[in-house]
Amino acid sequence: MEELKIVTLLREGSLYLGVLTAIIATITFHKYKNSFLKYILYFLWYVAINEFIGLIVKTYSEDRHNSIVYNIYGIVSLVFFLSIYRHFIQKKKFKKYISFFIVSCVVLYIVSAFFIDYMKNILTIAYLYGSIALAISIVFYFIETLNSERILVISKDILFWISIGLFIFQMGIIPFMIIREYYIEFVLLELNIILLLYYVLIYVLNICYITGFIWGQKLLNE
Repeated sequence: MEELKIVTLLREGSLYLGVLTAIIATITFHKYKNSFLKYILYFLWYVAINEFIGLIVKTYSEDRHNSIVYNIYGIVSLVFFLSIYRHFIQKKKFKKYISFFIVSCVVLYIVSAFFIDYMKNILTIAYLYGSIALAISIVFYFIETLNSERILVISKDILFWISIGLFIFQMGIIPFMIIREYYIEFVLLELNIILLLYYVLIYVLNICYITGFIWGQKLLNE
């Protein structure tokens, strides 16, 4: 089916796009190496490598299950980005909310792992909660930025572009995860359309990352 071919091409392309994003983040590292955002370089290389690991596990493992790879990625990515926003946001009330999100995400992942076979199944409820928590944290960042002098140079802010990409991705991944978990009985064509939208979100996310690294100005010590 044509849709299946497109999904396959997008999936394969997303693997190399992730590597490209990590390479550009490496080349432009001098722009943010003195800020807390420097840790995103290691995270992006982890993501790029993790995608290839997930593909290898699914292709060559006996039961073709790679859920454990993405369950680990889920908690790592959520805690990482929540920590990023907790650091950059100044308002104490927002910081307290994000601290709560971090702790509750970790607890929910651990509890979910006791009731769900995390080797064969994605911990959907935990990931959905984390996605909502991250989206709220990004909104906190937008609110604070709009009410500060940073708004004057917002288009040159690397974290702003990262936040745009993340917010769009989270708003799209939430319904995707719900449909994937609870409406798996969809016919193949509909599933392919859903996967198509998922990979489009990944492309948008990485394009926003790349735009931020290339277009963004050098960050001071933060």
